[in-house]
Amino acid sequence: TLTSTNNNDGRNTSLVRSDISYKFDGKKVDLFNTKKYTQIPALAELNASDFNGFENSFRKENYRINKVINLKFDLDSDGKNEEFYCPFWERWGLLNGCSIISEKYGNILKAPQCKRLGVLSEKKNGWHILVVDFNERWFFDLQSNQYQPITKRTKK
Repeated sequence: TLTSTNNNDGRNTSLVRSDISYKFDGKKVDLFNTKKYTQIPALAELNASDFNGFENSFRKENYRINKVINLKFDLDSDGKNEEFYCPFWERWGLLNGCSIISEKYGNILKAPQCKRLGVLSEKKNGWHILVVDFNERWFFDLQSNQYQPITKRTKK
């Protein structure tokens, strides 16, 4: 069995991943299985695709990260919104180094490059759990005052 994975990398802003498996019986190759990955639903999210339409300004400015999208969400239910800031890396179509600023703790997220950063309805330690890309969950660690991964991203 041979499996091909499409991660939709390189200047693509959409979050798409699929695995296609083929079986070889010694004479011919047949489609064996197709798996498409689905996103965990989020209450609010930022996506690389939110930058669609800015391509010309990136090219004029030599692909510099000069556009940022943001989101406000009360992650710990204290009545004060935390602020998400996500710059964009046009070359790879990724959110690049998102941060979340908390009035109490400062920057509480050192995010990986990703195509999606969202807020889930579930909570741990009184804080909403975050989702990166399809299904990587991050929780707020009370000892470090930082979001940390619970699960790793689905990537081979």
